Formats: sequence, structure tokens, C-alpha cells
Amino acid sequence: MASTNPHAQMPQITALPDIMPNPEGGAPGLTLAAISGKTLINLRASDKIKASLDTLFGTALPTQPNRLSIIGASRAMWLGPDETLLMIDEARQAEFMLKLGATLKDTHYAATIITDAIRILRLGGARRLDVLAKGCGLDLHPAIFAKGHCAQSLLSHASVTLARDAEDSLLLFCRTSFSDYVTSWLKDAAIEYGYRLDTSPAPHR
Repeated sequence: MASTNPHAQMPQITALPDIMPNPEGGAPGLTLAAISGKTLINLRASDKIKASLDTLFGTALPTQPNRLSIIGASRAMWLGPDETLLMIDEARQAEFMLKLGATLKDTHYAATIITDAIRILRLGGARRLDVLAKGCGLDLHPAIFAKGHCAQSLLSHASVTLARDAEDSLLLFCRTSFSDYVTSWLKDAAIEYGYRLDTSPAPHR
């Protein structure tokens, strides 16, 4: 009879340290930081309805496929013809949802808070794209996946959404239930470049 591995149920993330030095010296090739203090809202509404939210959100919501709207620390990501992922400061949640309901009260829409279901990571470092290329089929070269672009894909076996909201980093969204797997996979894929994981969630810049 095969023996049971006593560590089989241990979180994968603990199998690798939070910091792996760059073998070639210098800065780690990948940095990972958890983002906290954000509310995520899945909005289902037509482009015509979304146009009425420009003032409330602060800028026009994306209507072109795989595009990202950026205003301050808020983000709006196109997920489908009638689906948008909104990211706003947690402190704005109550007021935003109240005003959203008042603005769209006579229209057909759905707005669901999904904050607890999604983990947000910011990926930085000079080798971040090389790491992602090991498990993601998207062409993430800046000439193709430029600032203002987002896309849904797979990272190894996990569904993720990637958003390029800055020149030097990416946002990665994954289901909370897959966050340990995704983080562990990223650490393992970055061993040859070195990595640093910020374990204490910090507010989005």
C-alpha cells in the first residue's frame, strides 16, 4: 500500500521561498505584489448603457475588444460585448454602487461585486514577459500588447485576465481558489531569473 505524503495538503506557495536571488546578480527578473484595497465589479450592460457611466466612472468605459480604460487608480477592462470588469478603490464602493443604481435604474443591467472571488497581482521586473511566455499563449510583446490592452487567457492550467496599465508592469487577475497555484507557478517559472514576492498585500498605486 502506498504511503500518504504528509505534506500533500500543504499550500504549494510554501514550497518555494518568497525571494529567489537573480543568479546573474542584480535585480530579480520578476516581482510579484498582491493588490488590496480594491473593489471589483462585474458589469453586464450594453455599450449604449455603459456610455451613461462616463461621468460616474471618470472616463469612458472600453467598447473595443480587449481594451482597458485607466483613470487614476481605477481600471475598466473589456471582457466581452456586454461585460466589463471595473476596479475601484474600496473606499468608493458604497457611494459608487448607490450612484450606479441611480444612474441605470431604468435600464437592463447587472452589477455584481466579485472582490472576494478574485485575486489581483502586479507583475514587474525585466523578465516578467519571459516568465509569462512559459505558460501563456498570448503575444505580450509591448508592440502587440501595449498599454491600454487587456485579455483573458490561460496561465498553465489557470484562467487569468492580464491588463497592461503601466509601461513597466502588468496586472494579473485570477480566481482566489487558483491564487496559490498561480503564485507557485510564477515563482517556479522565474527561478532562473530570480524573483521577489511581496507577501503583505499593498494598496494599488
